[in-house]
Amino acid sequence: PSAGADTDAIYLSGWIDYVKWMPDYHLVPISFFNGTMSVPDTPDLSQSESSTVLYWFTGLQNIADRQQLRILQPVLTFAGPTATQAQDEPAGWSLTSWDCCPGSAAWYSDPITGFDEGDVLYGEMSRNAAGETYTVTSTIPGVNSTVLTVETSNVVFDEAVATLEVYDIADCAAFPHDEVAFSDMTILDDSGTSFPGGPKWDVTTGSDCMGETTVIDPLAKITISCDPTA
Repeated sequence: PSAGADTDAIYLSGWIDYVKWMPDYHLVPISFFNGTMSVPDTPDLSQSESSTVLYWFTGLQNIADRQQLRILQPVLTFAGPTATQAQDEPAGWSLTSWDCCPGSAAWYSDPITGFDEGDVLYGEMSRNAAGETYTVTSTIPGVNSTVLTVETSNVVFDEAVATLEVYDIADCAAFPHDEVAFSDMTILDDSGTSFPGGPKWDVTTGSDCMGETTVIDPLAKITISCDPTA
């Protein structure tokens, strides 16, 4: 960098801290993936970009098909007031079901709001019996759900993920203090049974702002956090 440049400057965009897992026997569909997500404290955007977006989600990808890669995902979103990456989601907190993004297209349910710091949300991706559709359900327990059903006849969703994805973060202060916990997960194969040995997650961690991804238990709890004071 040139003299006087800020060598501590950051700019974060995309998946930054996450886990992923593909069953040992490839091209076998994951027919069901569910679990909960905890809601952290609200980020302070006063020292950051008003266009900041943070996404936390579990998801299913058809990772073997690199030409038409897509992901199903129940998504917890925090969006700044001028965020353009947030599609039709409102500023602040929201919960939405997504199918993203073959050919740069995306489908998503109506976002829902009305939850707070400390609440626990529920997400589910489930294939129908004929294998023709998946339904993505995002739920504020006891309050509301938002549902997206998509046609998936020729798609094999063969990878599970739990992820923190961000856009337009130029200061660590844009992150919440709390970790997000992905808990009480179930992952089932094509026959509706658990995979032998369970998921063996491949962990990506250590992003700027002291990102930390921790597998406490492969199905019971995975946490993702960044440090807003870093």
